[in-house]
Amino acid sequence: MNKQKKLSLVLIEWEDANHQGAWHTPIQAKEWWENKENYLCRNVGFLLHEDKKCVVVASRLAKDNDVGMLQRIPRNWVQKIYFIKESFKK
Repeated sequence: MNKQKKLSLVLIEWEDANHQGAWHTPIQAKEWWENKENYLCRNVGFLLHEDKKCVVVASRLAKDNDVGMLQRIPRNWVQKIYFIKESFKK
């Protein structure tokens, strides 16, 4: 029997890439890029991996330990990781 790895349930706040296709004055453009609400995201999932390059979470964890709905977020986009529940065994 393999030793099971504990997975933490986390909420990750991160800044996503964003675009704006409309025409803007320079002042409107500055207001857009300075408004962090335009690109602040939050994800909840099981923390699978974290290193200096990226954070990987799975939104789904099956009874047989398979994981699904994987998301890889570049580490420098991550603002904060909140550990929100006890660890789960994988």
